[in-house]
Amino acid sequence: QAHLLNTTAKESTCFQIRLTSLRKLQRIECNSMLNITEDLLNQYADYMYECVEIAKRSANSVHPPYVGCLILNKDGKKVSEGRRRFIGGCNLLAHAERDAIQQARESVKGGTLITTLEPCKIQRRSDGTRRRNIIFKPCSLLIVEEKIKRVVYGQADPSECGGANLLRINDVEVVYLSELERFIDSELLEIPMRLIKQRRNGY
Repeated sequence: QAHLLNTTAKESTCFQIRLTSLRKLQRIECNSMLNITEDLLNQYADYMYECVEIAKRSANSVHPPYVGCLILNKDGKKVSEGRRRFIGGCNLLAHAERDAIQQARESVKGGTLITTLEPCKIQRRSDGTRRRNIIFKPCSLLIVEEKIKRVVYGQADPSECGGANLLRINDVEVVYLSELERFIDSELLEIPMRLIKQRRNGY
């Protein structure tokens, strides 16, 4: 485990150095028309690292991938954070975006939501089948209803559940920090799964 922690520290340093390349995102991604400065992209990257640490609080309570989220109000002040977790005392699993919205200390209208994973537009079980009798609406729809202005995410949903296009259709600005995707996948899925496997095998 100590070796894994050292590996994580090295990876973190590597990705911190690569933050100087984040200005390329504005040209590469679908968000090239947004008026986003290099300084703002770097701020979003710093917040994304914070979201990764928030996500890790769910270790040993939910199955990876862990997901972390925070919300800035329209003035850029952090007003909430959330993570993928079970709601106390029951088997309902709240997504990080919903958790952050519900924990907000003030209105999130016009604000920016930053999350490690692309918000969902539909919900599926781990085997890929669509969930039935869902109590919670998909996070993308909740974001639209709450009139959040911008969503920043660091990892695309590899399935058809990702809601980035749905957000864009509903006039929500979407920023995809693709340069951090490999780091997020390592921190919140690969390394946690490796540790779980090691514990199961007794070493």
